[in-house]
Amino acid sequence: MTDELDPQPADQATDPQPDQPADPQPSGDAEPRDGHSTDPAAVDAATDSDATPDRDGNDGDGNDRDGDDGDGDDGDGNDGDGDDEEDKVETRYRVGIAITLAMLAVLGAGIAILQGNAGGSESATARQATRLATEAQAARVIEVGARNAKDKIGVEIDTLSLRPGYNLSAEAAAEAGVLVDPSQGDQRLAESKARLEGLLDPVEDRDVLFDLAVRSRELALEQAAVVHERVTWNARASQYETVITVLGVALFLIGFTAVVSRKLRPPLALPGILLALYCAGWATHIYLKDIPDVPRSAVAATAVGEALLSNDRVDESVTAFDEAIAEDDTYLPAWQGRSLAQAVQANPDILNTFAITDTDSDTFDSAVDDALQALELGGKEDVTSVTVAGMLALVSGDLDNAQKALTRAVELNSLTPGIQFTLSAVEAARGDADAALEWRRSAVDLLGPAEESDLNRALAANYYTMLEFVRGLEGTDTELIDKLLVDTISGESALATGKEMTGEAPDDARLTVPSAHFVDDETTVDLFVTGVPDTATITILGYELPAEGASFIQARELFYVGDNIDRKPLTIKTPRACDPIEYRFDLYVEGVPVDSVTTPGTTATC
Repeated sequence: MTDELDPQPADQATDPQPDQPADPQPSGDAEPRDGHSTDPAAVDAATDSDATPDRDGNDGDGNDRDGDDGDGDDGDGNDGDGDDEEDKVETRYRVGIAITLAMLAVLGAGIAILQGNAGGSESATARQATRLATEAQAARVIEVGARNAKDKIGVEIDTLSLRPGYNLSAEAAAEAGVLVDPSQGDQRLAESKARLEGLLDPVEDRDVLFDLAVRSRELALEQAAVVHERVTWNARASQYETVITVLGVALFLIGFTAVVSRKLRPPLALPGILLALYCAGWATHIYLKDIPDVPRSAVAATAVGEALLSNDRVDESVTAFDEAIAEDDTYLPAWQGRSLAQAVQANPDILNTFAITDTDSDTFDSAVDDALQALELGGKEDVTSVTVAGMLALVSGDLDNAQKALTRAVELNSLTPGIQFTLSAVEAARGDADAALEWRRSAVDLLGPAEESDLNRALAANYYTMLEFVRGLEGTDTELIDKLLVDTISGESALATGKEMTGEAPDDARLTVPSAHFVDDETTVDLFVTGVPDTATITILGYELPAEGASFIQARELFYVGDNIDRKPLTIKTPRACDPIEYRFDLYVEGVPVDSVTTPGTTATC
């Protein structure tokens, strides 16, 4: 019974182990399925050896936890030193980026300093230009005032004998009960003239008016030069600002590569570097550009030349302009002045009456060459240069270049009617009727009110003179010239009288000119009109022929508009370098041309 209740295992019965304690775990199939011992000591040993890794990352059996075999290689067979090399490359790249950005920051700071210097220079020249403008304006006012005072004194001297105190008629003396002694009257007249002339002697002896003219022109030229310098500094400062802006874009592109993947770096870094190099070159180019600096000697010589030209000392003015060009052969006003002075040498009355008497001489060719040189020196942006070039081109028959130059002049200054009148004449010479009429209309719209009649009269006279010149060119449409003349004369008559012309004239209206004389810069003309109602407005224009082969000029002084006049000889001051060899007088009634008369003049001087 006992054996059956406590049987012994077979292996213990056959191979007892007295020296070791009995194994509490059954053998064979009784071992746990996970292969681990359930003995507490064995569990602790397994935990220490298998589950807890070594300090070097191994799991206790010599193998790495990440599957490496402990020999230093990755599980895929690569050496772990590759990661360190990539870290070094990335570090070197970031250092390079930092150095590049630092260099560009230094470049930007340098450009900012240059921009600040340019801005400061612009401010300084602006203040200087304002001061010179004020001084130039004051000098001009003084010059004009002194010249007007001199002219007024001259008029007083010329008309003193007409005053009753010096020219009391016998009838007036008898009526007043005064005994007239002609000799005493002559003596008083002589004494009064002497006193007035004494006022002019110091001015003329010391050439005060000329000195004032030189000073006012010198200040104006200095102011213009400083303004040009100011504009250059302003442009330079603005360009530096643009460079700094572009350089900021380059900095962003290069710096942004530090935070993007390697594949995106080249498309960002390359444009950034190219922009930075471009900015460096651009800033250098701006810095190396010259700042205009006109020698004072060139300014002074040009001022003298302009003053001499305004005083009809033409040959001396050319010499002064030569000196200015020798001092600075890029000084635009000197080339402008010499061009104009040489044109006057060839055509002495061109500035006064626009009389064209010589277009074939070497002097006139030199004037044209100087005008073209002025354009090359920047005159294309100067209204005076392009206007002079356009007028000389018209006179020389180069109609296309005349049209281009004068169109540019209008673009630069669209408020000058004289330029548009000239452009109208050029378009008439080119045969473009629509353009000629449109430019004439535009010029008329710019004319001032009636109280500015002297200026309007001068503009109209020059326009009529140019139309007469164009009439003489080969192939000119004379009907177009006639229409332009009639329309403008009718408009000028309406502007002067304040009433519109009716456009209706009697058929029997006639102009008679018994005589016309030119002596000592004075024209004396005897004329009268018949067959015109007292209520009709008549307009008489006098023309002069300055030389053989020249075209008629419309003298601004020889003009009358108003009611019919009684026959009475008129004497008018008409200072001329070229004495008129023939006169022509045109009669208009209510804006309609009705008669034209020619009469001989004097001996030619041109």
